[in-house]
Amino acid sequence: MDKTCGFHFYVNIKNIVEIINGDEGKNDDLKRSIHRLHTYFCGLTKVVRKYGGTVEKFTNGRCHIFLEKNETETDGNYKIRINDLLVATMYFSDDIFNSIPKYKDYTRFKVQAGLDYGEFYKYDIEGLDEFTTIGAVANVAAKLTSFSLAKEIYITDGAREQLAVEDKKMFESVDESKAKEIQECLKGSPSIYYSKYMLLNKRDEVTSFLETIREEYKALANSVNLSEIEFEDARTKIDFKQLSLKKNKQITAGILFADIRGFTKLFNVSGNNLDNLKLILVHLYKKMNSAVEKHDGVRVQFQGDRIVAVFNKTYSQRCDEMVRMFEAALEIKAGVKEISDKYADELNNKQIKVGIGLCYGEFYATCLGTRGHKDKLVLGRTASSGDVAEDQYALHDEIVLSKECKEQISKIAEETLPEGIVIEEKLEPVSTTGFYRTNIDESTYKKEVKDVELELRTVDENKKSAIAMTNVMGVNAKRENVVRPHRR
Repeated sequence: MDKTCGFHFYVNIKNIVEIINGDEGKNDDLKRSIHRLHTYFCGLTKVVRKYGGTVEKFTNGRCHIFLEKNETETDGNYKIRINDLLVATMYFSDDIFNSIPKYKDYTRFKVQAGLDYGEFYKYDIEGLDEFTTIGAVANVAAKLTSFSLAKEIYITDGAREQLAVEDKKMFESVDESKAKEIQECLKGSPSIYYSKYMLLNKRDEVTSFLETIREEYKALANSVNLSEIEFEDARTKIDFKQLSLKKNKQITAGILFADIRGFTKLFNVSGNNLDNLKLILVHLYKKMNSAVEKHDGVRVQFQGDRIVAVFNKTYSQRCDEMVRMFEAALEIKAGVKEISDKYADELNNKQIKVGIGLCYGEFYATCLGTRGHKDKLVLGRTASSGDVAEDQYALHDEIVLSKECKEQISKIAEETLPEGIVIEEKLEPVSTTGFYRTNIDESTYKKEVKDVELELRTVDENKKSAIAMTNVMGVNAKRENVVRPHRR
């Protein structure tokens, strides 16, 4: 694990969820949107590499990029590279990509961006074939991106100070109310600046490169026949390594989103306590992934201090996928508490919590990008509902279920599956949102499931005794001897 310093830059397609969700049920339109996303990922990766940046990962329509200074590079050249990277990625994303003839009649990608500068760790997660960075700098850049408007780049004062003098002038302070809103999401109170990307200095060399890219990605957009893109049913445990632009899964299953609450707020924006953050996050990754694997789920991605995982039905798995997903969520809760207690000193005796969103229904699983850099994605309304459940409604240590998830649990409860009965009883509606929440913990859940199992066995034994008595006494035996099925 290497500690380094540099820029973290997020570029996000602000309206990608609306585009994908609007295309569901329209086969060719959905294929075209996935095709567009693939072309975009490939082009953006090439632009980033041109200026020596690294694409950490794509998460739906968001690209996480970082740029380090080379050992032999002067400060001046580094400052030129970061400006060129900002300019080239934004021009490609907004201007060039949206003008590709094959796509120009469809909804434009609305692009926003955020930039920060500071120390971070580069981490190939042990045994999990996934790379991530660890540090508040990435979290800050991501938060800034979510606040920026289309075609804008939001940056911190720390990032602005690293720019060339002429480039600093292109950024101006956001208004006071916007700054306050952003600072409430961050630890510390950095000054925030913004600029429209078209105002940034664009060198002739960048312009020339972008024109080359324009022609190359026109050709790529025309190279794939939509009829070659397939959506297959998932009949076995989903394997993202087998997926690609042309081979996708259309799947009915559950998706889990679990995010560590307030974690990076415990560490200064300046990067202080980065070593403690790294130590704890490494253990959190292991705990969250272990919980998913134990319950036969498949990790999609780690996204900072968040995990996304799929739980689908197969013939080999021990019980309903909804139950497995819920039990994985409970184990993640327990694991986070265990780590929080164990590393109390490193956390300054503050507790870390987790918010979890669960959804169930039909969605699309794919793996898009260049041959050297592909990322796993789950797309569609179902995935969006799970994201909303976690991001908007799950409070500290709560599990929030979508309406479809709740309906699936009710079916399981009707079949007198003990796990379904216990889960259903613990769910409360989140006002009139259509979502349901619970704060049950793992030990309480296990105890109550055992209690229900015992009650059901007692009911079953009483029923058998009543039937036997009826056989002995005849069909006119008193009906009060028959015990009714268990419903709590």
